[in-house]
Amino acid sequence: MLAFLKQSLAHPALKSSPRARRLLSDADRAGLTLVELAIVILVIGIIMTIVVMNLDFSVVDKGKILAVKSQRMNLMNKLKIYEMENPPLNEGDDLGSIDGVNEEMLNDPWSRPYFICRADSGQRHICSYGADGEQGGEGENQDFYLTGNPKEWPAWLRGKKEGEEEEGL
Repeated sequence: MLAFLKQSLAHPALKSSPRARRLLSDADRAGLTLVELAIVILVIGIIMTIVVMNLDFSVVDKGKILAVKSQRMNLMNKLKIYEMENPPLNEGDDLGSIDGVNEEMLNDPWSRPYFICRADSGQRHICSYGADGEQGGEGENQDFYLTGNPKEWPAWLRGKKEGEEEEGL
């Protein structure tokens, strides 16, 4: 198109026309018009939206799950050893008095200390009140026994979505 315009404007009769000179100077100018720039920005925005929607934000959740599973075995063993040499911890006590355990290990994924509680069956457990720090709740706010059966943990802690059933339960 640009070559055609230059060839057309090369005609001697058109060279003297002010309009022809303006068209030729516009055609020689490089760069984007405002409309072209807006289209480019729109396309970049659409691409960014698609990328953000496909990001895996569950990496943080997976990290919490792995931390809890790691804490489970370590704290169970440390508590058994502690209680062989000392009187048992009382219900409601946190695990801060156990020697040889770093502070991060003593806290749940929301940085609240695990504590001793008693299940309805009378069995003692290491417990967490969940994300909200309050008794009861659903989802991440649900209480759980760290030393209990992992199949009874809240769905998010088992790596399942809310309402998703596991085989064999």
